[in-house]
Amino acid sequence: MSTYGRRIPNWQDRDAYPKSFDDIYEGDWRWEFLRRCPEYQQAWSRGVPDDDITYHVDIDEVDRKPAPEDSEICRTVFRLTRLVDPWGKRRIPHRSMMHDANTGALTINPPDKYHGRDGHLCMVTIDLNRPLKSQLNDAYPMLKNAQESHNKEKVEFRRHTNLWPLYLRILDAQAQGDPAAMKIYNYLLNETKQHDVDLYDAMCVDNPATLISDWQTAAIKVRNSATRYL
Repeated sequence: MSTYGRRIPNWQDRDAYPKSFDDIYEGDWRWEFLRRCPEYQQAWSRGVPDDDITYHVDIDEVDRKPAPEDSEICRTVFRLTRLVDPWGKRRIPHRSMMHDANTGALTINPPDKYHGRDGHLCMVTIDLNRPLKSQLNDAYPMLKNAQESHNKEKVEFRRHTNLWPLYLRILDAQAQGDPAAMKIYNYLLNETKQHDVDLYDAMCVDNPATLISDWQTAAIKVRNSATRYL
């Protein structure tokens, strides 16, 4: 079980989660998935105090500076300068998020590639010893293609936002040591029969275990992509 297991919401407690995508702000969805990322949890646990840290009444509510070994992933993947306890009372404040500054050297490939996760920043190298106009003309179609590809991925990422509350619960069920697909399925089937008829109908399938497996895969994909698209 995760070291945070005692503090993760009980996946069987429907009231501990948003009921729909519109229940919380989009930036808060980013935080909900980010704090469930094992890499973020590990970065938090290795974080170090700093003179600029903001202390709060509860000692568990202390911001941390990423440890040296985590600085790169925090900057390029999580796009954060400070870390907040993933299961504390506070969320990542929006002002702590790095947006599109610090783009660094220019290259055609996204600069924040990590474990197959590409970011939305795309840059191109310019040789100052050569004419600029021809290089910029050559770069445009490549950047245009990259943008179209990114936008298609973003549309796909948002295709099932109605299931995101369910994805959070599935991620928590796994973290709490309840990976049995049929246990999760049977509980959710009974719950949706009472509270969400549309989802109940969608759950009435011939292969329940496959459905839960597909949702688990989708939940991990959304979690891994949240920092890119939210």
